[in-house]
Amino acid sequence: YFIGPMKLKNKSGLKTETHLVVDEGILSNFPVWIFDSEREPRWPTFGFRLVSEKTGKPNNVNGPLSMGYAIISTMVEAHDTRHIKEQDYVRSILVPSLGIHTTDFDISKEQSEQLFQSGVNAAKSFFEHWNFYQYAIKYRSPKKKV
Repeated sequence: YFIGPMKLKNKSGLKTETHLVVDEGILSNFPVWIFDSEREPRWPTFGFRLVSEKTGKPNNVNGPLSMGYAIISTMVEAHDTRHIKEQDYVRSILVPSLGIHTTDFDISKEQSEQLFQSGVNAAKSFFEHWNFYQYAIKYRSPKKKV
């Protein structure tokens, strides 16, 4: 409801295919694996995932609306958790959301800067230990199927 569909064109030789991509977070909020190829990767793909203090914690239910919200949020979170394999998790940069929701479109410049800095700090911490060569051998080698 927030972002309209996008058309992506894929040119393969003389053939051009058009794909319609719709992302509303119903099936997955974190599909980092869609950028993977069957071959050994030439470069890494990283995912930046906003996480809050509430992530993985129970929802408060005090009526039919909050019950509906709890059911939907549990379904979305469970779907992502089920599909985030170790090979995806180890290349995921977890960014503290500072209480800002992904649908907060009117945040202040100060909040925007704080969220940006939260991402910078998370990325710096992540890359202190990241090793693409080890990742490629363990998870993306053509001989290895995870």
